[in-house]
Amino acid sequence: MDKLKFPLSQFNRDMIGGIRIIESINAVEAVEEKIEVSRSWWERWFSRPWQPFKMTKTQTKIVYKPASYQMMGRLIVHPAISQKLREELKNRENQT
Repeated sequence: MDKLKFPLSQFNRDMIGGIRIIESINAVEAVEEKIEVSRSWWERWFSRPWQPFKMTKTQTKIVYKPASYQMMGRLIVHPAISQKLREELKNRENQT
């Protein structure tokens, strides 16, 4: 019987600037964005309540954006944020 293994391949542990960084693709934040969408003529004339002159409607769309979390002295970040941190540190080291 095979043992179930926790997929550690999705995590990358590293030290950046003296801070323990853990990269995780699951470090995202759900944000709702409101979008104006035009209504079809069928929807305008045959919907309840009847509003034939209202041409648009508002829909909410959930968008996932990279995020960072701090837990127990460690920083859990999305790989995109980790890459930006590394580039900033390289730029600061080159300036000095």
